[in-house]
Amino acid sequence: MLLLGDSFPNFSANTTEGEIDFHDWLGDSNTKVIGLSCDTVLSHLEWCKDIKNYAGQNEDEVFPYPIIEDKDRALATKLGMVDKDELDLAGMPLTARAVFMGDDCMVLPTVPEDQISKVFPEGVKVVPMPSGKNYLRKVSCPKV
Repeated sequence: MLLLGDSFPNFSANTTEGEIDFHDWLGDSNTKVIGLSCDTVLSHLEWCKDIKNYAGQNEDEVFPYPIIEDKDRALATKLGMVDKDELDLAGMPLTARAVFMGDDCMVLPTVPEDQISKVFPEGVKVVPMPSGKNYLRKVSCPKV
């Protein structure tokens, strides 16, 4: 696990911008935005279209940062980014993510469709996406 002051390890990875050597890609700037996901690059490219659509951007605009393909979770595991206790049916660590959008909260894509009515009896709003996927589901955030 990385601690404050540690050097970030170098690695090679397939991304939405092609194959990278992390330290070469980072260069002298020492700070850049990059995403890491357990899906394939093809899936990431479709996801980028959905994000751009939701943000009101043209599909032809360049996505602002690359997303690393980590379908076997090797890099996420190496960096201590997975919960060893939350596994899918194949024994792979599940991803954890939460997104807040104004007064709405995103329903995690890992919540199965058949569980939505039990977990969210008030219902959810599905935001239409170019990919046709129904993974952008919102509910009103609870007042805390």
